[in-house]
Amino acid sequence: MENKNGRIVAAVVIGVIAITGGAVMMNQLAKQINSVSYFNLVRMTSQVAKTLPMLVDKETELYAVGAEDKAIRYNYRLVNHAKSDITLDPFVKAIKPGIINGNCSNPETRKGLLEKGVAMKYEYYDSSKVFIVELVVTSADCTGPG
Repeated sequence: MENKNGRIVAAVVIGVIAITGGAVMMNQLAKQINSVSYFNLVRMTSQVAKTLPMLVDKETELYAVGAEDKAIRYNYRLVNHAKSDITLDPFVKAIKPGIINGNCSNPETRKGLLEKGVAMKYEYYDSSKVFIVELVVTSADCTGPG
């Protein structure tokens, strides 16, 4: 029997690698901005938003990014899957460590945003943009030296 959910998780794990790489533009902008005010977060995210939508891999599209009070929100769409295809716990267990590592191991994100109180929010939607899950990374998720 074919493990459909396993394929979805594997594809999304590959996507997480691409997604954390997609934050490079945001990190470059974070270097230029000393304050994490809402205004500056809006400035950062609006620059990235101009490049969207963008396929980060064959399964995942980054279609929106926005600023919230003390947070940056990324909206991803799983382009080939309905919400009913996803088993939530294995999906979250497969992708969250990569998202945390991608944020915490990047000095610009960790020191420039997370340690200044900015959360990174990752919202996942299915192919019809039906909400699946939101994952939030804060400085508390980062362990070890930065």
